Amino acid sequence: MKIDISLDGTLLNTFQSGYGSYDLLWSGGYEAVVYGLCLLVAVAALVLPCFKALCLGQEKIFRVPFEIVSFLGILWACFVLGTPGCEVAYYTMSGGFQSAFVQAGFLPEASEAIVLGANLVFWLGAYAMLYWGITCVRNIFPWAPSATSRSGRSAAASSAGFSAYGTGFTRK
Repeated sequence: MKIDISLDGTLLNTFQSGYGSYDLLWSGGYEAVVYGLCLLVAVAALVLPCFKALCLGQEKIFRVPFEIVSFLGILWACFVLGTPGCEVAYYTMSGGFQSAFVQAGFLPEASEAIVLGANLVFWLGAYAMLYWGITCVRNIFPWAPSATSRSGRSAAASSAGFSAYGTGFTRK
């Protein structure tokens, strides 16, 4: 990384490379952070609904057909794990987004706040979508542990007609 000083005296961080975001993507740093956060979100999505007091995972938003969840999951993986998500991270770290706002007439402090806020919303949305997808898949397949109803069967398994142990359909 090379540090430059702009004409107005502020420090600019720039990458010393000709490949741009591909350096970030193929160096392994981006993937390590993204996969680490994916692992944390996946564990949270699988474990949090197990606690009955939290009342998580049984809402209607988590009862989406598998086809829709899998299609959106593939799109999510292509965007976040691939080049587009890496481009967002690269242009944020290199100051590309901030300089575009400064060129548009925003103050440097305001442009930095806008970029940081937009990044926060983008990445929170990406990982919220991952949480949603894992929780939906968790509710589709009755093998996942969950807070149980009075009958000893999970609410998802009871409504789908599955036994609590995933052995097949039960007669209601």
